[in-house]
Amino acid sequence: ENNNLVVADARNGWFGWMPQWLTQWSPVSQAKLIEAEDALLKNVNASMKKKYVSISNGNKLWTLSANSDTTDKVPIVMLHGFGSGIGLWALNIAALSKVRPLHCFDLLGFGQSSRPKFSTTPEVAEKEFI
Repeated sequence: ENNNLVVADARNGWFGWMPQWLTQWSPVSQAKLIEAEDALLKNVNASMKKKYVSISNGNKLWTLSANSDTTDKVPIVMLHGFGSGIGLWALNIAALSKVRPLHCFDLLGFGQSSRPKFSTTPEVAEKEFI
């Protein structure tokens, strides 16, 4: 029995591979975020490059690339949903990057990407996010 894993069942919705400390992460804890992502990615059997990419208004997107030296194939770009980050692609990265370059990034305001203060006007916030 592994006491570091959350049991997967219909009551909690977590998968068995999800470390229990991930459920204790706080959105104000950059150190815990880095620790959580590193733990999720540590067993990925692929060569990965992680870096920040500068975008508009001084913001940065946290990115992960695998098999990025392959230039003769169309790359796969992975976008996570709201409330997520690139670490949750851990079970997909190795398989998807075997034959094509793979690029994942944390959306603006999520994961390790910048946390800008978005406008409260929906149209302006949408343009800022895009």
